[in-house]
Amino acid sequence: MDRFTQRVVLGIAVLAGASSVAAQDRVVLKSSRVLTGTVVRDTRSEVELVDDEIGHVHVPWTVIRAVEREGESLDTLGLPAPAAPGERPNTYVRWVRDGDDQGLETGTARWHHADSDTTVFLVGVVHIADRPYFGQLQRFLDSCDLVLFEGVGRGAATDEDLARLDTMMQMQLSLRGALGLDFQKDCVEYDRSFWRNSDVPIDEVLAELESRGASLPTDNPLLAGLTKMVLGIAASGGERDPTYRDSLKSRVGPILAKADEIMSRPAMSGMRGAILEHRNAHVVTDLEREFAGGPRGRRIAVFYGAGHLPDLDDRLEALGLRFEGAAWHRAWDIAPKPIRSRDARAPFDAIVREAIDAHGDDGLEVSAWIGPASGMPWFTRDAGDVRAAASAIKTAYLVELFAAFEDSLDEPLAGLDAILDDPDHPALVHFEPEVRAAVVQKMRGVSARRVAQMMIHGIGVDNATYNAAANVTTAVLGGPEGLTERLTARFGPGAAVRRYMLARRDVTGDNEVSAEFLARVLSAVASGHLPGIRARTIEAIRDQLFLEIHAEGSRHLSKTGALDTDPMTRISSGILVRPDAEPLVYAVMCQRADPGSRSREDAVSALEASEAALTRALLDAASGRR
Repeated sequence: MDRFTQRVVLGIAVLAGASSVAAQDRVVLKSSRVLTGTVVRDTRSEVELVDDEIGHVHVPWTVIRAVEREGESLDTLGLPAPAAPGERPNTYVRWVRDGDDQGLETGTARWHHADSDTTVFLVGVVHIADRPYFGQLQRFLDSCDLVLFEGVGRGAATDEDLARLDTMMQMQLSLRGALGLDFQKDCVEYDRSFWRNSDVPIDEVLAELESRGASLPTDNPLLAGLTKMVLGIAASGGERDPTYRDSLKSRVGPILAKADEIMSRPAMSGMRGAILEHRNAHVVTDLEREFAGGPRGRRIAVFYGAGHLPDLDDRLEALGLRFEGAAWHRAWDIAPKPIRSRDARAPFDAIVREAIDAHGDDGLEVSAWIGPASGMPWFTRDAGDVRAAASAIKTAYLVELFAAFEDSLDEPLAGLDAILDDPDHPALVHFEPEVRAAVVQKMRGVSARRVAQMMIHGIGVDNATYNAAANVTTAVLGGPEGLTERLTARFGPGAAVRRYMLARRDVTGDNEVSAEFLARVLSAVASGHLPGIRARTIEAIRDQLFLEIHAEGSRHLSKTGALDTDPMTRISSGILVRPDAEPLVYAVMCQRADPGSRSREDAVSALEASEAALTRALLDAASGRR
């Protein structure tokens, strides 16, 4: 497949000629135009559609109303109103438990204003959550014509001011590290022309509190006691342990789910009036203006904390709007229990044994990790063993490069010229003069995004520049030692950067990773759980890793590695983004200490063939598991 597919947006003339194909997938645009074809990729930011006449097109979600498969919307709140709206919820944040399935959920209410034919969505949110939750909300909000969002202070308030006004926010932010969750403002993109702050200034809220004789939330004894209790639960440590995090979620989540109940108590009436009701009145006034003066037939979202929604429901009903149903979104998820039975491992163990036997001698060493992007792996073999990394470590380099330069991905890479102009810089000093000159010419003035294209799949460059791009990345991120510190801080132990690519391996030692480390990196990229990195940057990271689309519709993101000198190494690692199942993450490392009784050429060929066959067999077995 051609990697550089056509990218289109609403208004480009080619969309006007899009015709129906045999597939029944439909992309409904806000303009009412309908594109028909086969959806091969559907993310929080765009939809990739294959059409017989115009080929691959990328349509941003900001111009999409809905995506439909077999006439059914992929979103819980699609185009038509539900036939049976059901009862209005009395709260829009809840803790659900059904056996092992448990988690925190927030709700979205759908209302209809008949006179203006406007559909209003009250979209509740919690401030910290699993990153995919924010992605689901983002793409739903982007499908609306107008988003009125919560933003008390409107730029005038400090973080300290806001924390004093919102105890639940303060509590959640204090817990996000222990819970392994992401912050709303790090995950939601607000810079849209159709998104508008619909909140009051902070001094107005403070004046309301004073006029009602209410204390600040942080001064309220009940809320202060609740905060102390929740933070005490989280103080036992173990932040990197998924089991600990799930246990903490299951203890704290039900407490946060009772926030509405706490705020409804008579003793909280003054605070409730200033913090919730006064601000709700402001956003409803905004809505009334839109009903009176805006175009008919729009979809408007009100994006506020979930605690605001019960009162907003009452206000919309009082205005004569009709309730049309509610949907729920999982904000915190509890990972499924690991599969530890001997029977579950048996097929994978057999595949590895067959690969080692087929290799033909005792020289093959194997490490592997394979499983879903969230939760525990289905199979591991010596996954904690650290081995020569080759180019497979570049996936982690990519994350750190884009994290460091996410505000300037398409600008000339800062610090690059100093590296290229220094003949003694360790990133390039080991290249032959002619090779180095060619590398400098190719890399002069390039952006971080272009460096990534060179480094990951070597797009448009030779092998020297492919490796030099990784060396430049290492240099701008603090050199081998500094980059190692970054990787360890973000992903934990299991990786060491000891040399620049193509430098002698026997001087400082190899760059090393474990299969488990590669899996942690890839799982974070697949799930979007990269705290502090914006969602669009994570999507850009995935785009760099993209390799191909398989026949069954899986989107394959991959990074390999190879070393032909001792120890000889072949590595395959990647993500299969599957159309009907959770993304599958894998890391397979095959190594030989030396050629043994074979010639080096034969040993390299045998190692390559064994690794390729093993990876295919493990992926086939895992794909069968769904």
